[in-house]
Amino acid sequence: MNQILIIEDDQVTRENMVLLLGFHGYRTLSAEKGCKGIELLKQEEIALILLDLNLPDCDGRDVITEIRKFNNDVRIIVVTGRRELTEMPIVLQMGADDFIAKPWTMDTLYSKVEVVLRHKRMNFPFFRSGNFNMDFNARTVQVNNEMVFFTKIEYEILEILAMQAGSVIEYKELFDYFAKENYSEDKYNLKSIINKIKKN
Repeated sequence: MNQILIIEDDQVTRENMVLLLGFHGYRTLSAEKGCKGIELLKQEEIALILLDLNLPDCDGRDVITEIRKFNNDVRIIVVTGRRELTEMPIVLQMGADDFIAKPWTMDTLYSKVEVVLRHKRMNFPFFRSGNFNMDFNARTVQVNNEMVFFTKIEYEILEILAMQAGSVIEYKELFDYFAKENYSEDKYNLKSIINKIKKN
């Protein structure tokens, strides 16, 4: 699953974000200071950052500037109480990908996260490893230059594994993800499905 870093000094807001994202199957890391958030980004594989601007040790805009010095791949959504109309274009020009003004709703935050991560995937539309080729946009898989067909859930499992290539994904993470997507373990036995994928 994509890992999301939350840089937010307010404990209640931070915990609400962790609960929301965890419910939807995302792994999270959190920091209450900008310097700690930058340190975590250098140590971990992060797909997206939720960043507050009013941090106790620095201005969130300085965090964006520092991050873009060494990482142009991670996506950044600014989540802030600053409501000035001039703030949004400034942070977007500095390297943020989106902007949410507090107070935000759970649905709004989740929708923003989904959209930004979808755009990130579209920037990397292919996965190749040896004789295995996957096209995320066309939703096709080729092995030895021959098309291999999968069911919807089989393809989605492959997509998750490909997007997280090189990382260990536990069975429970996959199960939690598909449970949130309303797949039932009675109807879809993930272990059996994974074994079927391996045979292809």
